[in-house]
Amino acid sequence: MIQRIQSVYLFLVLLLSIAMLFVPLAEYSIKAIPPNSVQFTLFGFHSQTSNTIVLPTLIIDLAIGLITLINIFLYKNRKLQMKLCLLNVFLILALVALIAYYAYNFNGYYVNNQKYLFGICLPALMILFLFLSRKAIKKDDELVRAADRLR
Repeated sequence: MIQRIQSVYLFLVLLLSIAMLFVPLAEYSIKAIPPNSVQFTLFGFHSQTSNTIVLPTLIIDLAIGLITLINIFLYKNRKLQMKLCLLNVFLILALVALIAYYAYNFNGYYVNNQKYLFGICLPALMILFLFLSRKAIKKDDELVRAADRLR
């Protein structure tokens, strides 16, 4: 039953979770001599001269990926699948809150210019696919219950 549509949605969430590890979220131009640029990823802040690790965002993203991977193979337990989808949504909201906290509190340098990149949109796509998978799981559960009533 891995070929169900909710498994495809969950697989897309897993791919987006992995993509978030490698896609930069924001980029800052720093007033310095010489001018420098800093990228913010889930691993932390990276520039040509230094790296600062941000561990909470990395841990939450890895937890989201792990829970999604487990959720794909729990196709026989639909109630638990729906609960894990909601847990993942709350974890993604916590990740978004942490990303916002670290992105707005980047006060280590004098920021000249700040721009947000495509990676900042990935959590919204993950939440969308989780809601679609939860809806498909619920529909599948109702279909099985209707079939059980007919027996």
